[in-house]
Amino acid sequence: MKRLTPTRFDSSRRVMPWNLLFALLSAGWVSGEMDLDRLAPIEAGQEIPAADFFRPAMFVSPEVNPGGTHVAALSSGGTESLKLVVHELESGDSWLVEGLGNMDVEQFSWLDDDRLILTAKHFARGGRGLMAVNRKGRARPYPIVQQASFEPMGSPREDRLRLLAMVRASGVTDDRGEMVVLDTSLETAIMIDATAASVEDGERMERQNRRAIKEQITLLDMGVSQRYVSDGNGQLAYGIVTDAGREYLHAWDGKKWTQSPVDLEAMTVHGPGVEPGQVVVSVHRYDGAVSPVHLMHAATGELGAEILKDTSYDFDGWIIRDPGTRKMVGLRYNRTLPAFVWYDDGYKQLHTMFKQQFPRQVVDIVSVDDATNVFVLAVHDDRSPVSYHIANLEKRSVGPLKTSRPWLDSKRLSRVSMFKFKTAEGHKLDAFLTLPAGTSADNPVPLVVLPHSGVSLWGNRPKDVHGYNEVAQFLASRGYGVLQPNYRGTPGTNWMFPEADQWDWSKMHDDVSRATRAALKTKLFDPARVAIMGDGMGAYLALSGGVHEADLYSCVVGMNGFYDWGQVMRALQYDIHSNAAYSRLDFKMGSENDNEAKFRRMTPTNFIDQMRAPMLVTQGRDSPELTRLESRRLLGELNKAGVKHDSIFTDREGWGEFDLENRLQVFEKIEAFLADNM
Repeated sequence: MKRLTPTRFDSSRRVMPWNLLFALLSAGWVSGEMDLDRLAPIEAGQEIPAADFFRPAMFVSPEVNPGGTHVAALSSGGTESLKLVVHELESGDSWLVEGLGNMDVEQFSWLDDDRLILTAKHFARGGRGLMAVNRKGRARPYPIVQQASFEPMGSPREDRLRLLAMVRASGVTDDRGEMVVLDTSLETAIMIDATAASVEDGERMERQNRRAIKEQITLLDMGVSQRYVSDGNGQLAYGIVTDAGREYLHAWDGKKWTQSPVDLEAMTVHGPGVEPGQVVVSVHRYDGAVSPVHLMHAATGELGAEILKDTSYDFDGWIIRDPGTRKMVGLRYNRTLPAFVWYDDGYKQLHTMFKQQFPRQVVDIVSVDDATNVFVLAVHDDRSPVSYHIANLEKRSVGPLKTSRPWLDSKRLSRVSMFKFKTAEGHKLDAFLTLPAGTSADNPVPLVVLPHSGVSLWGNRPKDVHGYNEVAQFLASRGYGVLQPNYRGTPGTNWMFPEADQWDWSKMHDDVSRATRAALKTKLFDPARVAIMGDGMGAYLALSGGVHEADLYSCVVGMNGFYDWGQVMRALQYDIHSNAAYSRLDFKMGSENDNEAKFRRMTPTNFIDQMRAPMLVTQGRDSPELTRLESRRLLGELNKAGVKHDSIFTDREGWGEFDLENRLQVFEKIEAFLADNM
């Protein structure tokens, strides 16, 4: 990218007159149920309906094509299903991509100016498909195959229609999948049949797929779990396998695999680097010093230049690449607010100019054309859901594209503030407060503590940042203050603690309790009305708070949680589909037999008799058997101990509530439960 000089942008010019609403209405996407056809904010003075916080975003993941002439995006139209929409910049015309039928599009990407690759699932028949279509559609309906996993991994700039993709069949327990190069230029849809039957029947597999498959790449032959990464230009770069709980890095040179001598327990690989064969890594410290980010030669493990070392946060973000050259131009990661590090002067200058257009807001460059002329910007802050804008350098203009949730008025939402609290060791961690209007020391409000979800076995754990959160905003609209603490194990904080602390859940709930007490010292909250609530790992921390801090919390809400880690380990050990998860946990936490006291301490259901606060348990009926049993077992323990409790089990749901009707039922139940017990 050439060096760009600062320029003055005309932000008043509307680059894209967007007629998408009319397309949505004419296509019959918008439902009248739950008032989903209302796109404007609710009238002032009326309570914001719960559905306005939880209904799907209207507009998601816009991407400009390489030539900068069209923008594609996913749109819900206020319903549950995501459809693919294309907008022509010059004319302002918008249309639905045809030929997808009753499909829910999950992800997509431009291959060239006219062709897109997408993955979709069929609501009625289930299953997923990988498909290439023209921007106008013109694709024939294609059979969706059950139990298939598809991962498009990119295409080379010089031959954009040659797509690298990973194909796995989840119905085959020992299937490692296939890495294939596809010809996406075929006029009909490209479909990879990866059912259990087709994988076991090689002849059928070849007959169905040979026309589309141009090349098959030999995968690694070790480990119980494998992850593969391309170099951003459609070429396989490296793979990471897990064997006996440990991770191993392998480099691909186009012909063979070479195992790297590095210990991946001592570092995290974030993606391909600047030169072929390079990767970007964080070198773990765990000794009170922030982990530096380096370039590293994957095959030899030789560390190169240090490209980032923050003073207070480990790197937990992603690499920014130029879409034309596919080269690394910057890093984005989370401090209290998102932080950017630029290695290209042109991008640095542009990002600075874009931020000047939207003061006090976060600006992300989410898509760029090959000529670095047309940019799609995502703009957001603590009380504003994402809105998208188009910047055109040639026209020197910035204009609105689409807001993700037009039915929410940011002026009626609550500001978020950040404060620090101390752990038992004296380390300072971030926490965030969302306060209803009128909150003060003279007018304290009830408090809901909301620890985030997420225990990823391979380090991709969630983190709360200073930004918009739909659950926090919903609770604040009902008069509750909301506390979101980042406990140990949260990305960016690992340098403060020994590694063992990242896998000792009992220390995490102590962090949450300390954050709660720190918040109460502000005098903004009523100490007699404090609830704790969470989803997944957050549910575990909520129950832990209820049993170990009986005098602190008035009530507890656990959503789709794990509560007994010994039982979790036993279930994973004897489930052939979960060998990788079990081996990883066993490696990091040790076995229950060898660490009986530790596992007992980490299991809050062992201490239910200490609990006095009422509890609400929510669970999807179609979740994995382990999670259903966990919730049923917890309800039995609560009943045995005489603890007041209630529950709600939602239909057609797995882990979490994704159906809007179910999600509303759950949060209406939570709202009533909090009102009755605080």
